[in-house]
Amino acid sequence: MVQSTRDQRADILRVLAVFGVFVVNGMGYSFAPEHVVPMGMPHPGDSSASVVLYALLFFFFQGKAWPLLCFLFGYSLQSIAKQSMKNQLPVTSALRRRYGKLLILGVLHGVFVYFGDVLTIYAICGWIATRWATSQGQKRIKISGLLRIWKKWAVATIITQFLVILLVFLASLQETPASETKRLFAEFSLWRDFFQLNIEYYGYIVLASTSFMLPVYIWLTISGMLAYRLRLLSKRAFAVKFWSHAPGLVQTFLSTCLTLSIAIFATRLQVVASDVNLVGSFVLLSIPVGIWWLFCCLAWYMRESSSVVSPLLAQFAIAAKYSLTMYLGLSIFLVICVNPVFGGWLTDIFKHTIAAFISLLCLWLGALKLAVWAHQRGWRDPLSIWLGKSHAAAGHGKNLL
Repeated sequence: MVQSTRDQRADILRVLAVFGVFVVNGMGYSFAPEHVVPMGMPHPGDSSASVVLYALLFFFFQGKAWPLLCFLFGYSLQSIAKQSMKNQLPVTSALRRRYGKLLILGVLHGVFVYFGDVLTIYAICGWIATRWATSQGQKRIKISGLLRIWKKWAVATIITQFLVILLVFLASLQETPASETKRLFAEFSLWRDFFQLNIEYYGYIVLASTSFMLPVYIWLTISGMLAYRLRLLSKRAFAVKFWSHAPGLVQTFLSTCLTLSIAIFATRLQVVASDVNLVGSFVLLSIPVGIWWLFCCLAWYMRESSSVVSPLLAQFAIAAKYSLTMYLGLSIFLVICVNPVFGGWLTDIFKHTIAAFISLLCLWLGALKLAVWAHQRGWRDPLSIWLGKSHAAAGHGKNLL
């Protein structure tokens, strides 16, 4: 079994990314799946406090949490590959076996728990990106093989995102037909209805992720792999250089203004407008702009010393060892608590923006404390152990996925 050398900064960011994904999914669960914005909409719409909180959450998490998690996924992929090579274990076959297992987890989670699963597309990206995990770069990173691949996927990402946003925007100029009656999880009380709707939308998500969104995911995964190779999350050099010149400040200022504008416009459109196509175009626009803002923030985050001083951040680093179980556990708990099929203890609470966020924050902090408690008792994440066995199996010549 291969255990990667853990990076505290990457671990802290991973736990924060899980929180962001959980907030986006949880805020929109009462409005899922037939809503144009994953976060749902502010409720009550006439409450200034609800609208402001929603806009802030949209600004910080919508279109940013899953890219950060995907980036860190690539970071871990390269870390595991390096440790495998160091231990003279198979790399490509072992990693693909690992991501085959992750794909099984993603499918089970997407079909039976929540249609908005991210593990499925991460597993597919990992399976594809594995072929470059052992590529050898030259002394100058500008001509390294991995960087050339990264540039090609970056171009594909820009083209596909531009085309999708353009198509959605052109659709918004057309007359919007009268919408049909929406089917929401919060309105179902029968298992059959819930699973039928969940599986249907899980299929849509997988189809979209593996078509026009695939270049984005691959590019983010390779970005994480490059970040590990260049030690960008453990060295301050790139961050100091980024912030020592005016362009760094200008990029951060412009991306912050753009993401803030998108958050305000998208929130306002949801409250006062009925044109879902126009709202959707703003949401899609938040993805590339949000990624830009996210990388600016990472550079800002890295400008200080690499040591972790805060006790809370130290707990984040510990909890990251259980991040996969945290993600799945929180998702299952969310469905059980909010879905009327399972009793819906928190259904009414999650219809209110402020109450929903407070509940999500408490649930996440509870999961964080449980992870620290498990670490203190020497308990490892069972899912991580299962995935890690892929490398030991490959080393002994067993059949591979």
